[in-house]
Amino acid sequence: MQFVNDQFYELTGHVRAPAEQINWFELIVDEDRKSVENNWADMLKGQRADETQFRLKKTWIDQDGVSSHTWVQSSGYPETDKQGNVISIA
Repeated sequence: MQFVNDQFYELTGHVRAPAEQINWFELIVDEDRKSVENNWADMLKGQRADETQFRLKKTWIDQDGVSSHTWVQSSGYPETDKQGNVISIA
């Protein structure tokens, strides 16, 4: 992760820290984590773009008092150099 904003901290409940020190996989519920990790690994290999939905461990309470995990949608794609090496994720 290269950048986070105030909304990231509010959404995840993570304490403020430099982006490079955040392991965002730890914020994902255990049942969703392996799938997200696999998709991310494929993207880092430059194989494909990634768009996925998953639940965060942080819960929220709706207006009726019902608590559930926070759902998020993530999308990204590998930016590669001329040799096909991944140089960043957008």
